[in-house]
Amino acid sequence: MKISTLNLFLFNIFSIISIAYGVDSQDCLLLNDFLKRDLNTPCCNDGISLCNNEGQIFRLYLNNTTAGEADFMNFPIFPKLTEISIGIKGLNGNRLPAAFFDQPQLLTLSVYNSNISTIQENINFNCPVDQINLEHNKIKEFPYHFSKLPKLTKLYFWDNDIDGIIDLKNFKTLRQIDISGNHVSDVINFPTSINVIALNENPIKEVPKEIPYLTDLNVLQIANTEITELPPDLFKLDKLKKLNISNNLELNTELINFGENSIEYCYIKNTPILCLQENTCQNVDVNYIDQCTSLQINNIKSKQNINNDNLKNKIKEYIKNNRFIIFTVSIVVLIIIMISFICCCCKKKSEKDDKKYDIVVTENIKKIRVYEQLSSMDSNNDNYINNKNNSNIEINNNVHFESNNNNINYENNYPNNFNIDYMNKRAEELDNMERLPSYRTRDRSKYISEKPPTYSFINAIPVNDIQDIKQRID
Repeated sequence: MKISTLNLFLFNIFSIISIAYGVDSQDCLLLNDFLKRDLNTPCCNDGISLCNNEGQIFRLYLNNTTAGEADFMNFPIFPKLTEISIGIKGLNGNRLPAAFFDQPQLLTLSVYNSNISTIQENINFNCPVDQINLEHNKIKEFPYHFSKLPKLTKLYFWDNDIDGIIDLKNFKTLRQIDISGNHVSDVINFPTSINVIALNENPIKEVPKEIPYLTDLNVLQIANTEITELPPDLFKLDKLKKLNISNNLELNTELINFGENSIEYCYIKNTPILCLQENTCQNVDVNYIDQCTSLQINNIKSKQNINNDNLKNKIKEYIKNNRFIIFTVSIVVLIIIMISFICCCCKKKSEKDDKKYDIVVTENIKKIRVYEQLSSMDSNNDNYINNKNNSNIEINNNVHFESNNNNINYENNYPNNFNIDYMNKRAEELDNMERLPSYRTRDRSKYISEKPPTYSFINAIPVNDIQDIKQRID
């Protein structure tokens, strides 16, 4: 029993030692095979790679001595590798290996002094790399396809052969960029969240126009260029901590305070600075420089307002040049609003109609109206005769009234359109109706019906005439 326990203990100790030295690590086996060396060669903490407690490589450093004959087209995948640092002359035929971007945990990629001139476009854009350092190579074209890397924040291309104008409009996540030592003439469309810009040793003739409005900028390096002035609005960058404008022989400018905070480091050596306002820089690389007068300070601040006006004018000019696009967008928005309003109104009307009863009016409704008029006329005639027992009314085509108390002659011609024969005919039609007038309500089981009685009229007096006679009698 004691012997078994001792053997188990020794086995565990041997396993720990093996992992520590990378003897049995799967990553070490892959690395040794890639470097064409003995598979049992320890690899962890040997100056080439660093491993975690499980023997997995998370950092890899290769150079001409350690990997001069390796085939980087077959670079292995290490599950926990986060950092690659390689400096090998003529690496992969001067092409950046696409296999680097297949590492599932890669954060930092540094390939320097490797004569890289070509960057392949068919890389894995799902790579989580955050920083790419390709300094001291022979790159001629800026790799715009790097903008598809979702987590890329830092790009360093110091000492390459990139020329022309660089457009960063698609690099939305970029925070730091260094393109010093190239042949770049201008950089446009900086991301607004960028905080480090290095443009040293480029034939730039003026400070890029967007830089004064990058409010998060912490570091600005424009040394050894061809700039001749600093834009007045540059002094509004109150978050700036480091400014390098040294070796700009044609730059004659004043330096005033950058907002309310002073810059930690100012590098202005070999640049003909006219004056420096007090508390502008905490540390300066020159021994003495004249202080700016209030007149010089106010002169720069007054130009800031002018530049703001120019910016407004540029905005107006942009609107003027893009009127068609703005008009089209406005029309589309207006149409969408109108459609939404109509849909809303239709919905409300539908809800309102659902609360009402549907009434179907049949043709017999028109007949019942005639019946009601005839009934009213007959009722008025009966009331008049019963209430006037002492009166003598003679009804002809003319009306004649006589009273015992006084003699009153009243004549009134019936209207021309009053036709007794027509009224009798209508009464017969009412009597011969085949079906009763009906009203359909929401409850289809309920119907209201009524059959009018038979009426016959002989020498009927219009209701209006009877009421007029009655008023005269009273």
